[in-house]
Amino acid sequence: MRGAPSGSSAAATSPVESGDLRGPAVRRRRQRDIFYPTWLLRFVLPVTTAGNVSFFVHYILAGLFTYLLLRRLRVGWTGSVVGGLAYELTGLIASYPSPGHDGKLFASAMLPLLLLALVLALRERRWGGYGLLAAATALTLLGHFQLAYYSLIVAGLFALYLTLEEAGDSGEGSGCCGSGSRSWRC
Repeated sequence: MRGAPSGSSAAATSPVESGDLRGPAVRRRRQRDIFYPTWLLRFVLPVTTAGNVSFFVHYILAGLFTYLLLRRLRVGWTGSVVGGLAYELTGLIASYPSPGHDGKLFASAMLPLLLLALVLALRERRWGGYGLLAAATALTLLGHFQLAYYSLIVAGLFALYLTLEEAGDSGEGSGCCGSGSRSWRC
């Protein structure tokens, strides 16, 4: 037996002693990105090229969706461009390709789209916003589960903000935040 002292019948207990250097016997990471739309690029491009194109496209989408969100929130052109560039080039998002966190990049690129869909649906009362919200939520869930939870928490808080902002602007409601006042006292 390789790795065991001579004359010993003890089985090797470590991967180094047994010669199996593939790492500990743990369950391998499940590949969820086969359901994400950019997976189809692998049919027409080499795998590494498809991954690089996917990263590039999602960086552009992150900045574009942030720009569109800020424009819908009535931020000026310069502020929207700077905000979009700042979001897509922030240290956290820019570091995702290095360790291979493609799912995190996919989910992070969809967060501004989730918020944009909420603005369209709740503030501007467009039905298309709900379809966009469903599509962005689905893509976020296909990208990375944990970041999808965080994104949905942020989207829920943003929807609450949009709802309370509109109720405060119209003068509806009573009690703590009603009567058109901006005070939160009861």
